[in-house]
Amino acid sequence: MISLVRFTDRYCQGIGNGRQKPTFMYFALAADFVQMVMNIFFGHAFGVEKIIVQGSPYYRVVPHFGQFTAEHNS
Repeated sequence: MISLVRFTDRYCQGIGNGRQKPTFMYFALAADFVQMVMNIFFGHAFGVEKIIVQGSPYYRVVPHFGQFTAEHNS
């Protein structure tokens, strides 16, 4: 994501006629990184659950409060 923000910044010449860097995006990415690291200790963002599919074990990510999920029941 950082590479995408950097590329967009360079390609679009910054925000506001090229004068302002995307500082808010870097802050948001840093906050997300810290949240993912803290998940190791608190388990607030996601968990891992073992499931069996056609007789073989697989693992799936189960999102918690720290992750957004858009589930619909269709």
